[in-house]
This record gives sequence, structure tokens and C-alpha cells, in this order.
Amino acid sequence: MSKIIIAIHGLGNKPPHSLLEKWWYDALIEGLNKIEASPKDFTFKLVYWADILYEHVLDPAISDNKSPYFLDEPYRPADGKITPHTEGLKTRFLKYAEKQLDKIFLKPDMTLNYEGVTNSIIHNYFRELEIYFQGDATEDSQPNNYQSRNAIRERLIKTLAEHKGDDILLIAHSMGTIVAYEVLHDFAEEFSINTFVTIGSPLGLPVVVSRIYADQNRQLPQEKKLRAPDNIRHKWYNLSDTEDMVALDPTLADDYEANKSGIRAKDISVFNDYEMNGERNPHKSFGYLRTPEMAKIVIEFLNEKEESRWKKFYGRIKKRIAALFPHRKQ
Repeated sequence: MSKIIIAIHGLGNKPPHSLLEKWWYDALIEGLNKIEASPKDFTFKLVYWADILYEHVLDPAISDNKSPYFLDEPYRPADGKITPHTEGLKTRFLKYAEKQLDKIFLKPDMTLNYEGVTNSIIHNYFRELEIYFQGDATEDSQPNNYQSRNAIRERLIKTLAEHKGDDILLIAHSMGTIVAYEVLHDFAEEFSINTFVTIGSPLGLPVVVSRIYADQNRQLPQEKKLRAPDNIRHKWYNLSDTEDMVALDPTLADDYEANKSGIRAKDISVFNDYEMNGERNPHKSFGYLRTPEMAKIVIEFLNEKEESRWKKFYGRIKKRIAALFPHRKQ
């Protein structure tokens, strides 16, 4: 079984596929170099979908910053050492605040309070998210036209299908985390994922939680709570920067229950050091990919041996049997 890291990008227009794929790989390598880790050779593939929503992608050859295709945030190696993140008062406050967001905007049945307000926010600030959830916003589109949504999902489904026999670490950024979560949930029997990593994810936002729950409830009305996809075998790591407004609700462990193997999101606060022209962008994928926390996740995945994975699997089975039959001698 070969190991592969598969990734899916997030919101906004992007440079060409091959260039963005190279930059994501370079950012991962940069993180590994910073913690002086090895091995550094691995197979990497980026699921690309910017061309589905944009007729023309960003062009690195354009120097006019007024052009809509000007690439204003290319990959650049970080200056100096990556700053390890330590949890402070602000992090603890945000964890408290996101719990209040859920109470304010989510009803007990997982429908939304103030739905008009949340829909307005999505319409004004997250065009791709609106198209993904509500259908293609074109003059000739019909209600519930999910052509773009299906096309985006199909890109990831096709890539995962091509690597069904491989050991997969799946990294998803921003809106890509929604796509990845839904694909893993809907195709739990078809695909197996060793490790799932979400970075800069909006999966905790009440409006996203509500939309995903509504979709799942139509398929499985008996489900009363969202949970981690059952095909995540080993870990789900959720990385967020406290300044990242897309990950305003940074904890997913309280929004998604454990899967049937007992795996749920492990929320990790990180420092995203991406900076361009003196301004930090705490949501940028490159900054997340080169954090020491991400590097350690990659090394854990690459160094994990088949035997240890089977030991963990049988260990989880034994725990489940023990929980079902507490008086049985082991």
C-alpha cells in the first residue's frame, strides 16, 4: 500500500493547477525543513476546482495589479523561523465566543435563527459558498441547480477513486473542507482515509453546520447530530489561526460527534505566518501548510507502519467489544 497526500484548495480564484500544486508541495516541504524532519519525499496531488467557477484563472505573468487576473498572493518562503503557537487569553476567549455563536444562531433542531442575516452574510462575502449551497447563480439557472457543486465534488471523488488502494492523508483548506467532509460522509463505504486535516475551515460556522445537517437529514432522518465521517481511520486534525475570520468558529470537536471508530476532530490552534507586502493573511493556505503542527502530522503519517495501524485498529475493536460486553473476560 503506497502513501499519498491528497489536497483540495478553498475559496477564491487561483493560479494554474500545476503551479498551485507545486506551491502547496513546496510549502509542506518548507514546514518539514523548519523542524528538520525526514523523510521528505512523498507523493502529492492537488484537487483543483477554481476553473469550475472562474472562466480565467490568475496569471502570474500579469504585472498590472488592477487586472482581475493579477496574482497578488504568490507562494514565498517565510522569513526567519516559524513561530510556534501558544494558547493565550485570546484563544480561550474565542473558544468561549464560538460556543455563544452556536447558542445564538443554531436552534436545538439544527435549523437557523436569523436565517435572513446569515444568508445575507454569505451572499455578500462568500460567493463560492453561496453557489455551492444554493446552486449556480446564472440568469438561466433553475432552482436547486447544483451543477457547480456536483462538478467540484466530482473532482475529489475521481481523485480518491484513483487511489482507493493507497494510504491517504487528505488535506482540505477553507471551502475545500466542506467539499471534503461531504464527500467523505456520502461515500463512507467507498473510500478509506488514514488522516483528515482541515485548515482554515468554516465547518464550525452555524450557517454551515445547519446547511450540512439539513442535507444529511434528508438522507438519514434518524441522525440527530453531525459526526466525523466513518471512513476516517486514524485521525482528524483541525488547524486554525485565531486571526482567521473564515475559521471564526475554530473548534469542530463540539460540532461533530465521534465516528463509529471513536475518531473526532482534534482542534489545534496554530500561527499562520503568511505575509505579503508587510500584511499578514492568517487564512492563506501556504502559511497553514508550513506550520510545525502540520509538519508533525505529515511525518506521523509518512512514518506510520502498516503493523502499527493494524494494532490500533484491533485495539479500537477490542475497546468497542469491551464496551458492549462489560462483564466478558478479555
